[in-house]
Amino acid sequence: MTLEDEPPPELGKEVKVYETGQKHRKRLLQPLPTITDIRCYAQRSLSSLHPQQRQLDEPRPYRVAVSEKLHGLLSALRRSSRHLQ
Repeated sequence: MTLEDEPPPELGKEVKVYETGQKHRKRLLQPLPTITDIRCYAQRSLSSLHPQQRQLDEPRPYRVAVSEKLHGLLSALRRSSRHLQ
């Protein structure tokens, strides 16, 4: 994953991997979808996963690559959000 003004990764070129997991509670910013909408979205999303990732016991990790510039932005946003809490 890259920022809009960055080029996409080159095929066959190694990229850095950054952990991007969030461990904070968030404020509600928009109304919640209906339960029917949530169920449909979940069914579509789950059907697109590899069977090993759908396992409930010991699921396969799912990684998303982000560019160094995007990682820096995400890290800065996390640091600044800690100061707001």
